Amino acid sequence: MAEQTEYIFEVPEQGINEVLTQEAALKFFDEKLAFFSRISSITAGALVAGGTNWGESRLGANATRELQTIRKQISEGENAALNAYISRARELRIVIGQGTIGQTVERLMANGDAPQARWTMYIFAKDWLAAQDRAQEAFAPIRAAAMGGPAFHSLLDVIAAEEARTAAMEAKTAIEADEARLNTFLREKTELFTSLEDVYRRKLVFEEPAISWEKVSVKKTTAWRWWLAIFATLIVGPIAVVLYDWANISRNVIALTSTSSGTISVAGVAAISIPALLYAWLLKNVSRVFLQNLSLADDADHRRTLAITYLGLAENPKLAVMDSERALILNALFRPIPSSVGEEGPPMGLLDLVRNK
Repeated sequence: MAEQTEYIFEVPEQGINEVLTQEAALKFFDEKLAFFSRISSITAGALVAGGTNWGESRLGANATRELQTIRKQISEGENAALNAYISRARELRIVIGQGTIGQTVERLMANGDAPQARWTMYIFAKDWLAAQDRAQEAFAPIRAAAMGGPAFHSLLDVIAAEEARTAAMEAKTAIEADEARLNTFLREKTELFTSLEDVYRRKLVFEEPAISWEKVSVKKTTAWRWWLAIFATLIVGPIAVVLYDWANISRNVIALTSTSSGTISVAGVAAISIPALLYAWLLKNVSRVFLQNLSLADDADHRRTLAITYLGLAENPKLAVMDSERALILNALFRPIPSSVGEEGPPMGLLDLVRNK
């Protein structure tokens, strides 16, 4: 027969439910043999029932012999005797020393109640009593009465309670494992939500303004470059025209500002000065717009640099930003924009033009 690597000991009637390897099964039967060695004082002697001596019970000797036979078969890889043994144990015809009945017998002996321990073995291990038909027949009513009495049901209650306790312990272990997993899940999600909240607040307070200031910087940089180009065109254009047609322009200016008598014409000077001053006023305002856009672009770029620097400091755990330092950075970030000079309208007359030029 092929070697059996696992042996199933399923006897819920005696509180046994195990799956053992061959080595563990051999050890299991060694413990059973040790059990009958410990209770030999109550299994030896005459079997007396109903006022009749039925001779030697030989319960311990018969049990030991059968257990040794089963152990030998297990070591050889056989399990026929084992299966028969388990079947009879489930019918409460033999006692498993490690089971609930065996533990009850040892407890009774420890408490000095040897007679009750002996009769417990007689009742639940009757197959190991001396094979005498008349004795078995006479003993059957006693076994039936005992198994139908309160003690037997109490024993079954003990077995059921033990099974319930085992199930409860398994459920408790499973609940504790689930609780540990739930606590781990809650801790991880709490850390995640805290991190997300921190990211949201950081983006809301600093990153979004930094992006906005970057856009302002780009927009204002483009604007001041255009206004600088316009200002340069307004400067270079007239100069180029004057240099290109200097002879005609100078002749016309002299003719306009002088009279036939050789004196200076005030009307001619005014006709030249007023457009020139108006042009100067235009250049002044173009330059002012250019400087405003240049200042705003520089300011936005500076604020963006401060915001990015603060974010870098805040994300470094080794650099703790104090409240006072945070206040300085926030004041610098959200300070008022640079003031601009108010717009001036065109001069109302020659004297106003001369005074404000």
